[in-house]
Amino acid sequence: MDPAHSDRGYGHASGPQSGQQGPPASGAAPARPAGAVRKVPFNALPQSSRERFIASVNGGGRPAPALSTPTMKTGAIVLWVLFGLGVAFAVFLALGDNFGEPYVPVQSIEYLLVYMAGFWALAYSVLAIWRRVSLDSKLPFQRGRYVFPTDVVVAHGDTLEMLPMGRVARIDVVHQHQNGRYVRTDIRFIFEGGRTEAFSVFNRMKAQSVLDQLQAEQQRLRAAAQAGDVAAMAELDPFLEARVHGLLDDPQQMADVAAHAQGGPLASGLPKWLVWASLSALAFAVLAVPTFFLRNYLSDEAAFDELVRSGDLRAMEFYARWGGGHAEEVQNVYLPAAAFAEAQRTGTVTALRDFVREYPNSVQVPQARDVIHQRFEQVKATFMSQANSADPSMTQFMEALLAWLEAHDSPPVKVRFNPPSTEALAAMDAELRSQHENIIAIAPHFTPQASAQREETVTRMLSNGFGAVFPDDVMSLEHAGRIVPGAPEPEVPVVDVSYVVAPSGAIYVDESDNRQFVGIHVDFQVAMKIPGVAVQHRFSLPVEPPQRFTVSYDSYGAGGPSEGLVYATMASRAFDQLSSKLRMTFFTPGSAAFQQAANEGGAAKPSGGLAPTGGGLEGLPPDLQEALDRLRNGQVQY
Repeated sequence: MDPAHSDRGYGHASGPQSGQQGPPASGAAPARPAGAVRKVPFNALPQSSRERFIASVNGGGRPAPALSTPTMKTGAIVLWVLFGLGVAFAVFLALGDNFGEPYVPVQSIEYLLVYMAGFWALAYSVLAIWRRVSLDSKLPFQRGRYVFPTDVVVAHGDTLEMLPMGRVARIDVVHQHQNGRYVRTDIRFIFEGGRTEAFSVFNRMKAQSVLDQLQAEQQRLRAAAQAGDVAAMAELDPFLEARVHGLLDDPQQMADVAAHAQGGPLASGLPKWLVWASLSALAFAVLAVPTFFLRNYLSDEAAFDELVRSGDLRAMEFYARWGGGHAEEVQNVYLPAAAFAEAQRTGTVTALRDFVREYPNSVQVPQARDVIHQRFEQVKATFMSQANSADPSMTQFMEALLAWLEAHDSPPVKVRFNPPSTEALAAMDAELRSQHENIIAIAPHFTPQASAQREETVTRMLSNGFGAVFPDDVMSLEHAGRIVPGAPEPEVPVVDVSYVVAPSGAIYVDESDNRQFVGIHVDFQVAMKIPGVAVQHRFSLPVEPPQRFTVSYDSYGAGGPSEGLVYATMASRAFDQLSSKLRMTFFTPGSAAFQQAANEGGAAKPSGGLAPTGGGLEGLPPDLQEALDRLRNGQVQY
């Protein structure tokens, strides 16, 4: 809309002063200041004034209002109906929000505020419609605002508000334009004290004509008052009779007359609860409280029925966590049953153990333990069908191990290694050099760093082989590195692999440059132990060096491979043989477990390249020979 263009046409407009035509009625209270704003009960007016006012605003009598804004009837009711329907729909959506949803079985307290606001707005819209319909039926005149030469009358109920034209400070006339086009003229009567009553006319010439007519009627009224022409004054003032008797300036008299009014058109007032509809609606808003709790009760019951029907484990967990009305029953009865069914569907020992751990007091725990035991028995039967039965002590130990793992929720079995000490290897090298000064030392090639990868390969081979039979949640192996002397024993089963490295007595000669390497003999001692169980399984696996083996020259050129690579290859062949012998110890050749272990470990690969000479070492140093004998005879504890 373009900025409004204002045409200031009129300033102060004066009207006749009240009380000029005759004395006040006998016994009347002192008159209020002339021209003051009055609130006049319609029924307090003389019958003739009532009839003239009704005829004037209804368009059938004089004086006709110069300007009028009748109160909307049907349009306002339609708006209130639409508003009420919108509020009712919003409340309905709030009531249905997550209704019967197990994840949110009840609404939070914030929803109660929403319901109270909605109930209040809904009640107020109904009362507003009722008030409008009731008020129109109780008033003999059309409600609205009307401009007479003497007053601006605001007639919204059974009490008329009369604003004397004599108290108009100024009249503002504003012509409204939109996009350069005239739209309407706003006429604002601004009274002393700041009150404003505005009227709109949708024709510029008509607006000017109305103002001219109003000014002319006021001039005629003043002239009639000065001449004492009562008939002329009555033609322009529908309330003249009430003014003449001073009724309009005596509130007490108006109240008395209105209370005993009879005959002619009368207005009936609305009951107080309907007048104060906004406060009355609060009483209806209180109904939101029981509605809120009833809604939550019904939603909770529907959510619980859905949980029982569906058996949804996740939904039950949310329901119990949210604190539904059946939370304790769900937590203690339905949730364990659903969790147990889910664990059975998963079919793993881990799932069943998780169930027992999370619901230790549920009635399904014994059944879950039975299912776990059955699973262990199935795994044991599978192992026994592939186990090497040549050593009964091995199968006896494995039965004890499975029983311990079942009772202790299958912690990982630790695989540890106990290699020869650096000091023992250095002493062996010193003895060898005293016999053959060209022999390459062994000790630098069996350091912890050099042996770590070979030891991890053994663990992987065992884990791979057992993994073909034992699921991880029944038995799993964990590489635990080397045994630390003096450290407390772990509280889990262990597989301890101790080994001693000694010269085999053979000398290997590099065919390219005649370098000499001592053959490596490795004695492995394996001990499998269970905490608190006397049953153990111990066995020895001596490994001899291969007759011939090849070391690649690709990375070293004509100078041949380094000493480290030669001894690393020799040690790898020894550990390859250990892997092969371990497979033979536990599994029947050709079984699935045996084959899966072979895929990880690999077999010793004899080949050409380095070969032992016809001669050898004169013999082992006495102390080394004695240590090796003790190890082989099982006299060394580790």
